[in-house]
Amino acid sequence: MVILTNEFVSKGFSGLYKIGENSYMNAVLQSLSHLLPLTIYLLTTESSKFENNKNFDITKSYIHLISELWRENVAVKPTSLKNHIANNDECYKSRSEQNAYVFLIDFIDILHESLLRKKIGIQSTEFSSSHFRKAQTEFLDNVNHHQSIITDLFYGQYLKKYTCRDCQQYTYYTYQPFKELNLVCGNFEKTSSVEQLIKVEFEKDHIHSNCAGCSENYEREHEVEIKIFKLPEILIVTFNRFNKFYGRNKYSVVPNETLDFSDFVFTNTDESVIYTLSSIVCHSESAGYYSIVHRG
Repeated sequence: MVILTNEFVSKGFSGLYKIGENSYMNAVLQSLSHLLPLTIYLLTTESSKFENNKNFDITKSYIHLISELWRENVAVKPTSLKNHIANNDECYKSRSEQNAYVFLIDFIDILHESLLRKKIGIQSTEFSSSHFRKAQTEFLDNVNHHQSIITDLFYGQYLKKYTCRDCQQYTYYTYQPFKELNLVCGNFEKTSSVEQLIKVEFEKDHIHSNCAGCSENYEREHEVEIKIFKLPEILIVTFNRFNKFYGRNKYSVVPNETLDFSDFVFTNTDESVIYTLSSIVCHSESAGYYSIVHRG
C-alpha cells in the first residue's frame, strides 16, 4: 500500500512539451509518472547505490524529470531524458513518431537494468509447494537471478498446464514470466471490451508435443490450460491490432474501469482479484499522435 502525502494529492497535473514528433514518448512517460508506487520509490530511494548499473544515466534523468513534474503544476521539457534515450538507442534519435508500445517496453527494461539489486538465490522452505519452488526457479532464471523495483511491480507469471488428450494421465507444467498482457484485437467483433479479450486470451488451447506417458514416441495432442500464478502489482495491458494477412485492423477496444481476474488466477481461495484502471495511452490514426487519458 502506498501512503500519499499532500504533494501527491494536489500535484501531478504538469504537462510535457513536444520535442519534434515525440508524443509517443510523452504519453508513456506521463503514464509511468502516475504509477505512484514506482514514482515514490524513485523519488525517495537513495540512488547512489545504483550509479554503477547499466543505463543509470537514463534513469537519473528520468528521476529528475518526475521530480519536476511533481514539484508544481507546470509544463516541463523532457529534453535531457530524450537525449539520453537517443544516445542509448539509434531508433529514438529520429524526430518522427515511434511506436509507444515498443518504447514502453524498452524503457521499462532500461529502468530494470539500472535499478538492479544484488543477485539473489531461491528462497523456499520445507513448506513451499512444488509449484512455488519450480515457479521461483524459472522466474529467477528468466531475470538472471536479478530483481529490481520493476520486477517487484510489473512482472507476473503464467502457469500453463499441459495434458495429453490420448492417455489423459500425463500432465506437465511451465511457469512463464511476463511484464505485459498482450491481447489480440479483432477476433470476433468490430468493438470489444477488454474483459472480452481477456476471456479469449485465457481460453483453453491445444498443441502437439511428445507425451512421456504414452508408449509410442510421436507427438500427441495436448490440452493447454493457462492461469496466472504470480500477479503483478501493476498490470500493463497492450493491444495487438495487426493481422499477418490484412495488416492493421479497424477494431475498437472499450476500456473497463475495473478488471476482475478472479477466474484466471491459480489459487485455492475465493478472494476477488480486481485491477483498477490508471491510465490509457491512445493513438489517433487521423492526427498521427499519441495522447494519455489518466483516471485520477
